[in-house]
Amino acid sequence: MSSSMKFDRDNTDIAWHRRSARREMTLGKRVLAALTVTPVLLSLWLPTPAQATVVYSNLGTGGSVYSVTGGWAVAGPASACCAGQQFDEAFSFTPGSTSYFAQLDVALGYDSGTNALTVELTSDAAGSPGSVLQSWNVNNLPTAFTCCTLQMLSGAGTIALTSSSTYWVAALPGATDTSAVWENNAIGATGVRAYNLGSGWVPGDDGVNGAFDVLGATGAAVPEPAAWALMLVGFGLMGAGLRAYRGRVRLPDAARVT
Repeated sequence: MSSSMKFDRDNTDIAWHRRSARREMTLGKRVLAALTVTPVLLSLWLPTPAQATVVYSNLGTGGSVYSVTGGWAVAGPASACCAGQQFDEAFSFTPGSTSYFAQLDVALGYDSGTNALTVELTSDAAGSPGSVLQSWNVNNLPTAFTCCTLQMLSGAGTIALTSSSTYWVAALPGATDTSAVWENNAIGATGVRAYNLGSGWVPGDDGVNGAFDVLGATGAAVPEPAAWALMLVGFGLMGAGLRAYRGRVRLPDAARVT
């Protein structure tokens, strides 16, 4: 009698175990489906990769990317260049289209002293450089008046450049003894210039501009709020499913068949 009752209980335990296993398989399939579908949904909502295009340039081509016969001094007050006078130089530009700032390429050469410059991208303040939007410390510049190495400076991807606005690129000495050159462009492009002798920016004589170009990203700078929300929901669902699956996989002792 007891043997028959044990046989029935064991069969009941086996049936329960099989039903539980089927439930776990179903739950596992749902979790797998969530893992598969979520990346697809994210790919539909996330912004496409940004495409960089030239929004301003006075650079030439081939062996004439910039001039090797003239340029503007960028020097510290203790440099051998300029009789104890500081020289910061800046040139303005207006983007040809609205975009996010992606890269600045600028023709800078080393003369003497400490081989280092600071380059700034700034807003406009009544015809002179204004607030600094991004800056870079540049060193190991090539020898001045040799062609054709550009300093390629990456943008953060979050600075909006609008086609109707004026911006500035400025070069400042990296040390008091720095003497460097911002090489002229080779295509004869002219525009608004400003300089700083140590007491603030002032408008300079318009002339042949230093050589540079600006690239803008036409894609979205950062994921939109809806994309972030979708990612959080997707990850939350996956986490909840995995926790439920992990919590239900362990079988109670009564379900084990001996």
